[in-house]
Amino acid sequence: MEKRLQLWSPVWGWLATKEGESVDLKGQDLVLYETAIQEALEQEKLYYRKKSAPFNLMDYYDADDSVKEKVQNLDIQVKKEQEGLYVCASLALKEPLTSQELEAIQNFLSRQYEVGIFDTPRLRSYSVEEGEVILDFSVDTKEKFFQKEVQCETQKKYEITSIAHPQFPWLHRIRALVDVNEAVPKGTLGGFVEHEQNLSQEGSCWIYDQAICCERAVVERSAGLFQEAIAKGDALLTGTAVMHQTSIAEESCRILAGEVWNMAHIRGIAKITAARETGDAPLILGNSLVFGNVCGKVLVEGNVLPNRSVENQTQELLVFRGGDSIHKVNESKEKTKSKKQPER
Repeated sequence: MEKRLQLWSPVWGWLATKEGESVDLKGQDLVLYETAIQEALEQEKLYYRKKSAPFNLMDYYDADDSVKEKVQNLDIQVKKEQEGLYVCASLALKEPLTSQELEAIQNFLSRQYEVGIFDTPRLRSYSVEEGEVILDFSVDTKEKFFQKEVQCETQKKYEITSIAHPQFPWLHRIRALVDVNEAVPKGTLGGFVEHEQNLSQEGSCWIYDQAICCERAVVERSAGLFQEAIAKGDALLTGTAVMHQTSIAEESCRILAGEVWNMAHIRGIAKITAARETGDAPLILGNSLVFGNVCGKVLVEGNVLPNRSVENQTQELLVFRGGDSIHKVNESKEKTKSKKQPER
């Protein structure tokens, strides 16, 4: 069991109506936005991560003091509590904090909530039919935070076996210690890792078949590696992203959503994401080589060069075949054309 200190603070909000009025929102009203805020927060946390390492807000704690020595990890979530919406800062401690150290970490969090990680439109405002919902995450340091000490279970979901890869003996197969997801019951053998940091012990993520995750690469949340796919270097596979066949992710690329198939290669600082409005994600096929950014409902069958961004926030399919070869496909019209015309 791991002991963690939690520091909770309320989220405030109001509705800016189309008529120019401002209406304070109660806690129950804000709870409606819990899922949307948490999803946006998870996206924002990706920018705060040090390469493929797990998110740790302590990476941005500048003071070189005892607080940095005592706090191993600092994670933040948005949660429903007592009929309201709260930010929960969860601290993994090596040893208890003194009152001065606790005040220092609270001041640090207050700054982060006001001008740090929460200082972005995707977390602070949401368009609704009546107008715009504006959220405020700032904390009055005089009021402080309210505290909880919790015991967290450290049950691991998988173990690294002694079964070595036939070609790369420093890689070993994993075995599920619990039911990881519907396709991976307890006892299932998975693919290969170099060390435990390659596959998160949390979530439903898994490495299947002969797939490999090695070096400093990470597979987490609900992501999956299938067949002979490989993640290496500082690659990050997270969210609902999946890779199949002999596709490769390497260097500092981030794949947050979508599917990568065939012999596609994601490299450099490429970023693959879903569209914010529709939730649609890219499909990357063939021998595509992706160095740039791809977002939304995009089918890629060509090279995306560095500094190139292929983005589609609509529900129409966008097909990109490299260079200037890009066009939209109205799928509903395509289906209509394909229907057989009735005989007269």
